[in-house]
Amino acid sequence: MLQLNRWLPVHSGASGLAILAFLPAADRRDVLQGSLAVLTQHTMVDAGQLTDRLAQIRRRGYASSRSERIVGAVAVAAPVFAPEGRVYGDVGLTIPESRFDEEAEAVLAEQVMRSAQILTDSLVGVKPTY
Repeated sequence: MLQLNRWLPVHSGASGLAILAFLPAADRRDVLQGSLAVLTQHTMVDAGQLTDRLAQIRRRGYASSRSERIVGAVAVAAPVFAPEGRVYGDVGLTIPESRFDEEAEAVLAEQVMRSAQILTDSLVGVKPTY
């Protein structure tokens, strides 16, 4: 069970990764140079691997995770952008691993990215180019 009002590291889980991937490069480096907490046995804490993963997330436009923040949870998240092009937040879907069908990830990702784009548009946000 999740504890309410508990801050969780941005380097773990789809929601955190969707935000971290689109932060300015200097902010990403600051996070990756700090202490990266292990939340589960699946939490990625190697800075080099995370750097590569964040680049992949920027290319795909969404993040996905499996038991990285919460054991037994699968998540897909996409960033929402503010008017000046900075990442504002994210839209995500978390489901129990027992209900997750890997073949559905692309469809779920498309829906999450579409929802994030609707919110970005409502904020008159702009996705930055890399």
